[in-house]
Amino acid sequence: MWHEEDNELVLDCGDEALPFYPARDVHIVPIYALTFLVDLPIRPPGQTFSNWDIREKIKSFVDPHELKDLKVVQSNDHQIKFTAHVLNLDIMDEVVVQSNDHQIKFTAHVLNLDIMDEVITTLDNITFRAPGFESALKVTAKVGGYPFPKPEDWTKYFKGQRLKQDEPGERPDTIHIVGLPYEWFAPNVTDDVTSIMIQVMQQYGKIRQIDIPQEDPYRGEMEKDIAGMKLNWFNGSYSPFFEIYVQYEKYEGFYNAMTKMGGHQLVRRAASGVLSEYQFTIDFDKTGHLSHRVMIQRELARQVIIQQRKQKQEDEERKARELELMKERLSNESERKALEEKIKAGIRQAEKQRELDEDYLRKRLKDKKRQQTLQRIRESENLLKYLLVDEVIRIEWEKEQERNVQDKIKDYVKTKKLPEENLLRKKLLKKMELELRSGVAKKPMKNELTVPTLTPHQKRRKMLKEMKSRRTKLLKYIDGKLQRYRSKFKEDPVFDRQKLAAPEPQKQISINIKTKNLDEIVK
Repeated sequence: MWHEEDNELVLDCGDEALPFYPARDVHIVPIYALTFLVDLPIRPPGQTFSNWDIREKIKSFVDPHELKDLKVVQSNDHQIKFTAHVLNLDIMDEVVVQSNDHQIKFTAHVLNLDIMDEVITTLDNITFRAPGFESALKVTAKVGGYPFPKPEDWTKYFKGQRLKQDEPGERPDTIHIVGLPYEWFAPNVTDDVTSIMIQVMQQYGKIRQIDIPQEDPYRGEMEKDIAGMKLNWFNGSYSPFFEIYVQYEKYEGFYNAMTKMGGHQLVRRAASGVLSEYQFTIDFDKTGHLSHRVMIQRELARQVIIQQRKQKQEDEERKARELELMKERLSNESERKALEEKIKAGIRQAEKQRELDEDYLRKRLKDKKRQQTLQRIRESENLLKYLLVDEVIRIEWEKEQERNVQDKIKDYVKTKKLPEENLLRKKLLKKMELELRSGVAKKPMKNELTVPTLTPHQKRRKMLKEMKSRRTKLLKYIDGKLQRYRSKFKEDPVFDRQKLAAPEPQKQISINIKTKNLDEIVK
């Protein structure tokens, strides 16, 4: 609590509030941690629940201490992390929720033991119902611990490192504080932050040296392992926070600073009455930032950066001088105009020549493509004409060859209506009948009995085999035609219409058969 005393604002937290920078009414107060375990009952498979509903229930239980800005900052299959602030006085700074299949774990930080006892009394062993669960959820509240480095932590660390324990920076003598606000310690640009922080931090012990990376204009261009900067603010722009490395001459100063500042946060009430708080992080230096070795590397890097900036400035000045000299040389207006006109004419000529070259190449490419297209069209037409004409001739010739002499004789007889045609037909039929009867009589009974009868499946297989045979013959025939076509194109690539003309039809076969010789032909 705060109250006025002799026109000065005083923090009323008993022995818990420790003065840190009295000139600006900055104090440090301890952070007390609370842990809330919410037991989740067994739910049916596939049943879902909302952490938001459970969180709202927890917020309603701590009324009138209202939580605000409660938001998720980390989420995975096993843990969900929230942060929150409380509107009432000095309560919660952070809330952590851990979620698994059986329970949810909340961790809250408070600034006052009385409020901590009140919250534990309110939330411990209460039950409530939430959507997604058939049974009630039970809350268990207990006091937790706020994590910060302990003496055994730095003892274990430095014991396992191969460092020179007798040299500063290679032993537990340097602390690293991150997240101090400029406004609370050096609100004006002209304020010397280094002197102010020496005055503040020497209350724990005699200081050997101090380093604030944000105060070094060359630190942002150094390598990260020697720069020591953990705060990066908008690509190197002005940061409202700073960090500090403090190296004490004796171990007692280091120990006092770590134990008295660890687990604390900054609080300050402005003249307007608004209470503000900032949580900083403190840790022992693990990088040897203020060791002799790293300081030499940092100084060398600083000299390199200074030299580079100096060289860059000299280059800029040299270019500026050269530009001035060039302007002086071109001070004569006529020479300048003539030179400009010459340059412009050269540019125009080069541009015109480039356009002409592009047009010429474009036309050549277009003509070449057109010639290729026409050539392909002509070749395709010639090929189709050759194939069609040749195919028609082949079909007619095959049809003509298929007709045997007997068919031609029959057609001739049928057309001419020879005398005694019926008598001749009867003799022919009688002769065929006698031949059939004699052939049947000669066949032995065994052959007649052993004639195979094909099943429908065997018939289909036989038909398929015949089709494959015909297809193979047709492919061979087409290959031969293509070979003839290729050889013909090599000799004469352009067809002549007279060569492609259909051949003259063959003369009709004339059979001169006299009636008196028909009997001899039949015999």
